[in-house]
Formats: sequence, C-alpha cells, structure tokens
Amino acid sequence: MTEPWGEDVIYHFHRRISLFAVQPELRAIPDIGEIPLGAAAAFISVGALVVLVVTALWRVRLGIPYEWWHLSHIALALTAVTGGLIHMVGWGFYLADPWKRALWIGLVLFWGALLFYVRLVKPLFMLRRPYRVARCATSAATPPRW
Repeated sequence: MTEPWGEDVIYHFHRRISLFAVQPELRAIPDIGEIPLGAAAAFISVGALVVLVVTALWRVRLGIPYEWWHLSHIALALTAVTGGLIHMVGWGFYLADPWKRALWIGLVLFWGALLFYVRLVKPLFMLRRPYRVARCATSAATPPRW
C-alpha cells in the first residue's frame, strides 16, 4: 500500500491528518482578523497564480478579449509575486536573515521597476518620437521607386 510514496511519507501524512481528529480547533475556520499576514498573502498569491494560468490557457474559450487579458495577466502576475514576497517576509522563517530579505525585496523591486519602465515609461517616450517608415521594399528582386 505504500508503494507509490514510501512508508515515511505515508506515516507523516497519517500523523498530520490525525491531528485534525484529536484537535477540533484545527478544523475551525478562523476569523478574518486571526489569519496571519503570511498565510493570507500566500492564499492571495496562489489564487492569483491559478487565475493567471487558467486565463492564459483558456482565454479564447472564456471569451476574454486580448487587451483585457493582457492587462489582467500583468496585474495577476504582480499580485502573485507581491503576495509571495509578503508571504516569505511575513512568515519570517525563510527570510530571517536580513541579507536574504534584502535580496528578495531587491529582486522584486528591480523586476517591478523594469516592468514599469517597459510598459509605461518607454511607450510614453515613443509617443514623442514614433517610428517612421523610411523605405518599403515590395520584393527583394525589385528595388522600390521613390
């Protein structure tokens, strides 16, 4: 019966799941004010990631226009990454070292700033100097006549 996972995994799963039977307070849904910030951020991050993947795979079937999907894709990605970062910092276990915390926060800020530049700043600069077609070739054999 333990073939796919092994005895140690089955034992630990059984032990964890049995805690719900002997400690009923673990089954109670907590009040919204009792949920730790790290747990709430993880829930929001995973939810955003699931919605992002579902809409990316089935955008056409769901009838989502490309422009709306593109904007929501960016917003959901930012929500997932930010929620993940808040989860890591809020939980405090993995990022207890200040250097690790600074590295992860710096990475998120860097990628957020890059996204801000590529999606907002660069297009605004391009409005002042739009592309112009300097030459149009109809085919490689005949050069265009101007």
